[in-house]
Amino acid sequence: MGGLTYNERTGEPVVVCFKCDIKIRAQKDGITIKEAEKRRKRIFEVSRLFQDVKMREYFDYKSKREFDSIEEANRVLKRIISVWNNFSIKEKKGFDTIDNEELERVYKDILVDFSDLYRMLNNSLINIILHC
Repeated sequence: MGGLTYNERTGEPVVVCFKCDIKIRAQKDGITIKEAEKRRKRIFEVSRLFQDVKMREYFDYKSKREFDSIEEANRVLKRIISVWNNFSIKEKKGFDTIDNEELERVYKDILVDFSDLYRMLNNSLINIILHC
């Protein structure tokens, strides 16, 4: 996995390999490559934790342990990622500084509205059954 950066002269986006992305980040932030790798790892960890907390929330609401279909998984994950993407960079960086236990409590207080997905998924199942 690589990264996306911008050409400083033209402002054009540039896709770079993982190692180059880490070196660029380290230089920009004035930190070591090890620290840049650690920060990048934490960014993904924090994002993944949000997804995990919200999927558990969805499963608890539906009283089940897994998705019934790939379509259901895609709809739920799309909704979760949409909420995540609405956080500002500043908010996301703030999450990086909170330990995982506290972060889970914070994430539980963030609303992801699945209510229309429940109806949509149930209607899809009804349509499938009716057309079989």
